[in-house]
Amino acid sequence: MKLSSRSTLLLLLLLISAFTLLPFLGLTDYHTKGEPREAIVAVSMLQSDNWILPTNNGEDIAYKPPMFHWAIALSSLCREKLPNIPPACRRHWPP
Repeated sequence: MKLSSRSTLLLLLLLISAFTLLPFLGLTDYHTKGEPREAIVAVSMLQSDNWILPTNNGEDIAYKPPMFHWAIALSSLCREKLPNIPPACRRHWPP
């Protein structure tokens, strides 16, 4: 087996990456970080049609650029459904 060919090196790199990353995929809870907060901002953009000044629970969050929230809202529009909100964040859900 020659390790000089590019395809063999790529396969070796993919195998090493898989063996180092796959065992740790389920260890981090995504709903404890900022992802639900960003999803709630995108949902409030879609519900209120306010694409200029994002809000979270009715309060402006003008300290953050809205590009990320726009991307979430546009991808939700393309999928024609809103993102799922984890149960840990439902207390922050806008009424």
